[in-house]
Amino acid sequence: NDDLHPIAKVPVVITALAASIYSIWCTYIAFFGGTIPLLGIQLSGGFRTGVFWLFFIDPIMITVCYWFSMVIFVPMMLILAGLKKQNR
Repeated sequence: NDDLHPIAKVPVVITALAASIYSIWCTYIAFFGGTIPLLGIQLSGGFRTGVFWLFFIDPIMITVCYWFSMVIFVPMMLILAGLKKQNR
């Protein structure tokens, strides 16, 4: 999007990468066992746990990360868009 301020692109990309890496990490733990970081949930692992995590928990987790990032970045983008219009 050409209207997106360059400063706003960096945190959006970093947040998307962080959410993706966290999701992959949690899915790995769901398949092989361990403690889910940040949540502290202990999983014994296994195929059923991993598939459940992959198809039910991961989409919820990604959606919550998306909502959280929109709460933070939409106001920031609106402010930066206003500043960009003032400079034209």
